[in-house]
Amino acid sequence: MKQDAGLGRPRPILLQPRDWGRPSYASVVDALEAAQWGLDTLGVHYRSIHLTKPYDVALARIQQLTRIGPATSADVFLPLMGPKFAQLRMASVIGTPVVLAWDVWEPAVEEWVIELRRARAKAIAVTSSQAADTLRSRLEIPVIHIPEAVNFARLAGGRDLASRPPQVVNFGRRYETWHAAAGRSLEPEIRYLVEEQRGALIARDQQSFASALATSRVSVCFTRSTTDERVAGSFHTMTQRYLESIFAGCIVLGDSPAELQELFGYDPVVNVDWADPLTQVRTLVKNAEKYQGLVDMNTKKVIEVGGWLKRAAQLSGLLAK
Repeated sequence: MKQDAGLGRPRPILLQPRDWGRPSYASVVDALEAAQWGLDTLGVHYRSIHLTKPYDVALARIQQLTRIGPATSADVFLPLMGPKFAQLRMASVIGTPVVLAWDVWEPAVEEWVIELRRARAKAIAVTSSQAADTLRSRLEIPVIHIPEAVNFARLAGGRDLASRPPQVVNFGRRYETWHAAAGRSLEPEIRYLVEEQRGALIARDQQSFASALATSRVSVCFTRSTTDERVAGSFHTMTQRYLESIFAGCIVLGDSPAELQELFGYDPVVNVDWADPLTQVRTLVKNAEKYQGLVDMNTKKVIEVGGWLKRAAQLSGLLAK
């Protein structure tokens, strides 16, 4: 194993998951690029391994049958979009896992604890502050919170709100309570872009996704603990959709996670008025120009605090120690 010059230890390894090419894995790609940028800045040499499904399965099977230890002493950086524990076990065969994880939800915490211990992970970073607090109380390894981030190059900045058509976008899991109370009554006066049924995508690719946000006046955003409490439990976590909507110049309407307020230093969200949500959203669309000041302030702030390069130091720091 080649060693990092002057450091006397093996170069860290960056693992590219086998789902690398899927659109939903854009955050994984961006996190890896941020880690690479951070390591380059520190002058730390590394190497990358691109996983394929047969390789993944074979290594996991070897570990299961022979109970071998890691092949090297190198740190292995593994971004995990949810509980992809076969990939975690595979990383432990190669070296010592250093994990960045999305979608660590309250009902699954115990499973994460078991798998991280089994893989002899060195450290884990999670995008949920509540997940970080919970794991920190259960694990003996460093656990840090790295907030969600976005790659601005994948998005499109929009025109002023008054120049946009009367359009509301509701990407991802819709919150049925708000949809029933307001969303489904918007058309034909206001165009409403939403999944008609689960899995029916509004945008088929990144370009159409970015365009839909950039041409909407309002983007409806709720946390997963609101839209799917069965999966998320009580972990009230900011998703990248908030940051994407803000960068695109939308009024963000929904619920406001504390993580977002802490990141911005104020509340950038227009919280739902549950007394009359339909009148509220219609008023927002009709009088959108009155919120241009808030939108401009939000857009400036997200550029300051919401990009993946802002997370590079934290990511590379996990591997450079």
